[in-house]
Amino acid sequence: MKNVDGIPVIPFEHFTKLVLERYGRLPGDIKVRDDIIADLRTAISANDLEELRRFLSEDQTYWLGNLQWTWFQRFHDFDPLANYEDWAQAKCNLLLAVARQTREDDYIIQHLVNYEDFIVEVFPFSCGAPFIVHLYELRGLDFFLFHYMGGETIAHDDKALFDNAALIPKALSKLGRFTEAESVAKELESRKQCLKEIERHFQGPDYDPSTDIFAHIRIVGEKFWSDYLTPVVWTKLDSQSVRELVDAFSTEYLLKRAVLSTWSSVALMLCKVVEREIARSIFLPWKPYFASATWNPPKTTSEKMRKRIESRFMTFKTLQSCSSEKGHPPTLGQLLFLAKYWDDPVMDQCADVFRDIRNHVANTMTGYSAKIAKLAQLLEQPVIFGNPAITIPDARNRSAHPREDEGISWDTFIEGLKELLGQPPSELLKLVVNLSKETNAAQQNAPADSANAPPLS
Repeated sequence: MKNVDGIPVIPFEHFTKLVLERYGRLPGDIKVRDDIIADLRTAISANDLEELRRFLSEDQTYWLGNLQWTWFQRFHDFDPLANYEDWAQAKCNLLLAVARQTREDDYIIQHLVNYEDFIVEVFPFSCGAPFIVHLYELRGLDFFLFHYMGGETIAHDDKALFDNAALIPKALSKLGRFTEAESVAKELESRKQCLKEIERHFQGPDYDPSTDIFAHIRIVGEKFWSDYLTPVVWTKLDSQSVRELVDAFSTEYLLKRAVLSTWSSVALMLCKVVEREIARSIFLPWKPYFASATWNPPKTTSEKMRKRIESRFMTFKTLQSCSSEKGHPPTLGQLLFLAKYWDDPVMDQCADVFRDIRNHVANTMTGYSAKIAKLAQLLEQPVIFGNPAITIPDARNRSAHPREDEGISWDTFIEGLKELLGQPPSELLKLVVNLSKETNAAQQNAPADSANAPPLS
């Protein structure tokens, strides 16, 4: 890799090589364009979320940015910008297909739309206005004014976000929706005024208006969580969890000041913190055990017992899949079943893995399994009651999926969840941090006769 004045310069071929290899094409073969469009259209038609998300993942052979570099490579006697709208239409359709199913990749879509200026790039074309309007209808103004790629950014910090959001009323006007366009333009102006009110709120003898107002909000957020959870718990959380808790505080502040309007985004951030910290405490340290475990269920003629075994087998296979080299940590719902089956007689009849882990931990401490049982109980109890009642795993799923987050009092849920996270007797994050601490102690103090146990990571 070359460097120019200390700045790395990455060759164009670095982005296209793996893509070309996957399609079996050589550099300069224009047929790769057809391959890329066909690939995207196939995934969009299948509407399989995991297949769609591959194009937004770290897989360099599928990553949408690398496909774009490959599409616009230099071809002999051919304008790289020719047929641009074919690419733009496919990209728009892919991003919308993902956005319709999940909010998990919003930060990537926001980065492509706003920071890579795809919204500006595509606006003049026939597919541009429908794409912008559809994305607005799916996510609202918040999506264009505020996101988390590389840390929280709001329109106050980057005027380009307001400039890009101003394309929404223009796109609506293109589609003949003039009354709505006028309404959105007024709403944008109202949001600007709310930000000015926040700026006045922070004014003081030491206030420099050129500094980042959002940094002030984050300072308040850090203090809140450190005081609320206690520094002992706060300093033991994963760095990403720390960022998301502060993001959640900041977002809630902006919601209360009418700069933002989507409350479910705060619930999603808080639930992701719970998911990550539980995985760190009761899954990731024991991955070698789950990866090497075997399933040997007892023979049974009872239909009831057969169904109980099947439900546990689903959890067992999930844990094995998540423990593979390319596996991802379990979801919050899957972690709930891990906790429920941690000390379960039926599971112990089918596999030795949980018994082996319990025996390993018992050599250094008592009460570990009781803490996991309490964790399962906290995850199963409703945070808000109603029809339906909403637990933390329920909220994690509903807040991540469009159209499933409607009809829920998210501000009420958020207040209830914060109580569960930090207030006695639950103190969920304190419980999880203590489990992580005890897990580390168990690994460091493993007895000499545990040589037959799988190696711990």
